[in-house]
Amino acid sequence: MDESRLETRNRIFICLSSKDRQLIVESIMYHIANYGFAIWYDRHKMLLGDKRNYKNFIEGIVKTKYAIVIISENSIKSTCVEEEMVYLKRQYKLKGITIFPIFYNLSSKEIPPKYQWLTKLVYKELNDKSGTLLTCNHIITKILSDELNECKYQTLNELLVYIQSNNLDQFIIKILQAYLEISGENHNARISILYSIYSYLSTTAPVIDIFPQHYWKGFERIFSYTKLNLETDLRETLILEIQIILLLNKLFIERPL
Repeated sequence: MDESRLETRNRIFICLSSKDRQLIVESIMYHIANYGFAIWYDRHKMLLGDKRNYKNFIEGIVKTKYAIVIISENSIKSTCVEEEMVYLKRQYKLKGITIFPIFYNLSSKEIPPKYQWLTKLVYKELNDKSGTLLTCNHIITKILSDELNECKYQTLNELLVYIQSNNLDQFIIKILQAYLEISGENHNARISILYSIYSYLSTTAPVIDIFPQHYWKGFERIFSYTKLNLETDLRETLILEIQIILLLNKLFIERPL
C-alpha cells in the first residue's frame, strides 16, 4: 500500500526543497517511517519531467494533521515550498494542523520575513553534523502525546489500578508493578520491560495488528538499542511508554479481550 495515501489522521506532510532530499530529508523520513507513521511527500514519487500536481499537495495538507517544514537556503528559493507554505499557514491559522519547523543550516535570525512566523513555533535548528534522530523523537513524542490525551487512562498507574480492580490479566499486573518500581534513570531496564509487555500483547492479542503501526512499530527498533548496549534516553523510554498506554487502552478499555 502507498503509505503516503493511508487514511490516517496522524499522517505527516513534509514540506521541503528536493535539493535537500539527500542532505537531510531521507534521514528524517527514515526515522519517522521506522516508528510506523505514514508520510505524505508527493514529490519523492515524481519522475524527472513530471508536472507538479497541485491537487495532490493541497489534499495532503488539508487531510494531514501534522507537517514537518524544512527551511534551508534551498527551500527559501523554492517556488514549490512557497506554494505549500501558503496552504500550511492557512491551515495552521484554522488550527487544522500542527507544524514542526526545522531550520537547516540556518539560525532563526536568518529566516526570511515571509517565514518568520515559523520562529514563533517550537522549532529545531539542525546542521550537517547534528543528526536528525533527536528531533524526530521530539516530533514522535508530541504526536503520540496528542493521541494519549484522548485516552480514558493516561498513565500506567491508572491502568494498573483498573486492570487490578477488574482482575483482567495477572501477567500484565505483575509486569506493570515491576516496571513502576524501576528507577526512572534506568532506561535500558525500562525499555526491556516495555518490550516484554509489547511481546506478550502481540502474541496473546492477535488483533494488535489492526491498530495503527505507530502504536507498536517502535518497539523493535528501540529495543535493538539495548541489545547492542547502545545509550538510550528519557525520550525513547517515553515513546514506548506512551505506545504501551495506547495499546492497553485499546485492548482492555475500548476493545476488551
